[in-house]
This record gives sequence, C-alpha cells and structure tokens, in this order.
Amino acid sequence: MRPSLRIDTASDGGLVLVVPGNGGLASRWRRKVRWDAGSPPVLTWTWELPRQADSALFKRRRGPAATLAVDVTLASTFGFHKTIRYIWSARCDKGSAWANRDSWHPKVRVLRDVRDPVDSMLVETIDVWKDFQELWGYTPRHQALAIAVSVQDPDPKHSVAGRFGAILAHSKENPLP
Repeated sequence: MRPSLRIDTASDGGLVLVVPGNGGLASRWRRKVRWDAGSPPVLTWTWELPRQADSALFKRRRGPAATLAVDVTLASTFGFHKTIRYIWSARCDKGSAWANRDSWHPKVRVLRDVRDPVDSMLVETIDVWKDFQELWGYTPRHQALAIAVSVQDPDPKHSVAGRFGAILAHSKENPLP
C-alpha cells in the first residue's frame, strides 16, 4: 500500500506536496493535465530532497537512480504517448540525458545530482517542447496529457519524503514573476 500524500507549509509560507516513499518502494502520483500544443509551455516547480539516497541500492546498476522525478507525458503521433522524466539522480551527473533504445520508455533528463544541496527547496524552469524536440527529434503533435511526481529511496530501512512546490505551466511570452 502506498503512503498517503499530504500538504505541508513551506518556509516561505507557501504550500508543498509531500510525497512519501516507503521502505524501498517508489511512490508515484499522477494527475491529468491539458494544454494546447499551439502555445507550448514552460514548466516551473520547486522540489526538495531531505537526504541523498545510496545509489548502490538501486536494483538497476546502469540506470540513472532517480530519487525524485517529475514526469511530463505528451501526446504524439498515431496516439502514442511520450514521457520526459526530469530527475534528481543519485548516480548520474547533472545535465546528462538517459534514453532506452525503444520509444516506449521515458527519456530522462538529469536536473540535479549528488552535488546539489539537500534539505532546501530548489527551483527548476523547463522548456518542455524544446526538450521533446531534442530527445525525439520532432515537435509534439497535440497536447500535454499528464504530470506525475515520484519519490524513491531503495533502502528498506529508511523512508523518504520528497517535497514538491507548485508545478506551474506558463508561456515563454508571459514568464512567472
């Protein structure tokens, strides 16, 4: 059974979504969203990792070892969906990309790594359409479908609770203040 989500107060007085992981199991929460592909958005969010996970405990030795992740799923050609996973990695370096050979699995973009500070909210601003074009080589055809957040620490002796601030979509022409 997955642990329950909860809303908490951030140090700046705003609200954050606390996503608990439980004893080595990943916790993933998804929400359907819609925005028009004609006005591609920039996503902005904050996230916080309470402590680093031990990368050696992740089952897949070659994978990026995502401790925190934000997934953006976009509609593509012929009804196939494509997902970009933005992660805080326990193993890969910031700025790297990770892709399986097939197009069924998410393409991964590492935004944070073990050198980044833990226990403080960090801001991310992402141009989703630009990333999609770089990772798949063409522009998404339709619209966004879903955004998901996930947390994982593979150590069964520890539980981890990732904190996510508001995930906001805005146009390039109208940036957030």
